[in-house]
Formats: sequence, structure tokens, C-alpha cells
Amino acid sequence: MAICRNIILILGVLSWIYSLPALADFKKIKNINITTLDFLFLKFDNFFIKNQHKILDRNPLTVRYQGINYDVNYEKEKEIKVTIYAVMDKMRYKKKKYFPKPVDCNIIRNRIFYNKFGYSGFLRKKTYSLDEDLMREILKNTIYNLQGLNEELKDFLIDKTKISIEIIHPIQSRNLSCSGNISDFELR
Repeated sequence: MAICRNIILILGVLSWIYSLPALADFKKIKNINITTLDFLFLKFDNFFIKNQHKILDRNPLTVRYQGINYDVNYEKEKEIKVTIYAVMDKMRYKKKKYFPKPVDCNIIRNRIFYNKFGYSGFLRKKTYSLDEDLMREILKNTIYNLQGLNEELKDFLIDKTKISIEIIHPIQSRNLSCSGNISDFELR
């Protein structure tokens, strides 16, 4: 009985000693200030997580992707760079002879950010359902809708946000990369 009491006492003291650093870390976290840029990156993360299913759906009339990743970086005093990596379905495109085209980059960007294709189904011709003004308005209302940002600052951020889309084909030589401003009508 005395041995059990001593073991419980020792375990209690050890758990109290090891819990003090955890409490100290939470006190330090309270004093950290989050910048608007940090919050904007968090909005990008949440936006991608929420909208990646639009690319990963199993629509037989569109290109099938097995995975999508993204990366958002800030190059100091220069620009915000968004990179999207879309991996084409290996099982489907090893058999089927379809190779990615620049239209596919635009469709990926349009589906994720604007919830529209911007192109017809089979012929892949532009439908003009999106234009640069509409794209800017959608971005202002979904990502850049922070309270402290005025219209001029939102326009500046949109102009300084560059996007790069890399489509990864099962055959390495068929990979495709397109880039441009996030609100450009066509990525090149």
C-alpha cells in the first residue's frame, strides 16, 4: 500500500513538472501578433481545402485528376506566388492518349477560384462566361474580403498575386506548366 502511494506521488510530481513548460508556451503564444499577410495566407489555405473537390470530382467529360496540391509563398516586396500541382489520374492516362493543354491550366484555375469552366465541354472553346472584371470581383469577395483592406489595396494585391499551375502527366515528358496573374483571362 505504501509503495502504491509513493508511486502515485512520484507520478503526480513528474506530471506537474512536465506540464509547466506547456503552460509557459501558451503564455508566449498570447503575445504573438498575426499580420494581415499571415491571415491572407490562412484564407488561401482554407479556400483551397474547401474547393479542391471541384477538380477531384469524377466527371467523365473532364480531365480526371488523382491529386491536387498547392503552395502559397510571399516573395518579399515583390509578389504573392500561388502554385498548384495537379496530378492526372495515372490509371486512366497511361491507357488513354490525352495530353494536357494550356486550356486545362485555365480550367483548373477557373474551377478552383471562380467555380466556372470558362470553356465549352467537348470543343474546349472559350465561352466568355468569365472576364477579368468578374474574376477580380469574385477574388475580392472570396479571398481578399478582409475588413482592413480598401478597394485600392485589394486591387494592388490582386495585381501582385501570380499563379503557376503544373499539370503532372503519368508520362514525365508530357507535363505542362502555365503561369500568369491570378486574374488574367488566359494563363500562358
